[in-house]
Amino acid sequence: MSTHLDLPNIKELLAGSFGQELLLVARNCTTSVSFSAPNEDGWLPLKSGSAFALRTPKKLVLVTAKHVYQDYLKLRSEHNKARFQVGSIEFLPENRLLGLGNRTDIVTFDLSQEELTKLQKVPLTFWPPVPPREDAPVLFAGFPGRERSKVGSDSFQAGMFLATGRTISVTNEQIKTQIEHDALIDPFALGRIPDPGYDIGGMSGGPMISLLWSGSLLYWALGGVISEGWPTLDLIIAHSADGITELGTVRF
Repeated sequence: MSTHLDLPNIKELLAGSFGQELLLVARNCTTSVSFSAPNEDGWLPLKSGSAFALRTPKKLVLVTAKHVYQDYLKLRSEHNKARFQVGSIEFLPENRLLGLGNRTDIVTFDLSQEELTKLQKVPLTFWPPVPPREDAPVLFAGFPGRERSKVGSDSFQAGMFLATGRTISVTNEQIKTQIEHDALIDPFALGRIPDPGYDIGGMSGGPMISLLWSGSLLYWALGGVISEGWPTLDLIIAHSADGITELGTVRF
C-alpha cells in the first residue's frame, strides 16, 4: 500500500540528495516543444509548450497537452509550411499520433529510441501512473515562455522551471495544485526561487509527479500532465495521467 508524503517531510527530503535526484528525474524526462511558420518578414511569433518522454511496458511515448497540439494544427491549417520542434529536433506530430484525450488535455505520440537519444532525455519508467490524492505534495516541470531567450537570428534557448506544490482539489480527471512558496527549496544552490505570481505560461504538457512511500521505500510516479496555470493565484491545473495506456493511447 502506497501513501503520499506530507509537506514538512517532503520539504526536508527535497533539501538533500534525494531532492537533487528527484529534480534530475523531472528535468531529464522533460523537453520543450515549439512551433511557428515562415512569413514575409521571416517567422511568425514562436509558440511553445512542454512535453516529456514516457516508457510504458510496451511503448516509448512523447506526452504533451492536447491544446498545444491543437494550436499547432490550427497554425498548420493557416500556414502549410508550419514547423514543429521537440527540443532541437524537427517532428511531424500529425504523423506520429497515438492517442488524443477526449475529456483530458493529453495527447501522445510515438517516439523512437533514436529521437530520444538526440534529445538526450531519460524517460519516466515507473508504471502505471499514480495520480495524487487531495492535499498531497507533487513535483512539476516545464519550460515557461518567460524563461525563453533569443540566442541568434532564428534560435532560442529554453529555460526550465521545477517546483513543488500541494494538491487542493482532485477529481477523476483534473488535479488542481497550489504552489507553496514557503516550501520551495533550491537544492542545486542556483539562487533562483520564483516569486509569488510567477507566470508558468509554456509549461503546458510538462509532467506532474506524485511523491509516495510504501513502508520504508520512497518513490515517485507520473501523476498528471500540466494543462494550465493561474499565476495570480499560484495554481497549476493538470489532468490525470492514468488514462494513458501501455500502448500509448489515451482512454479518456
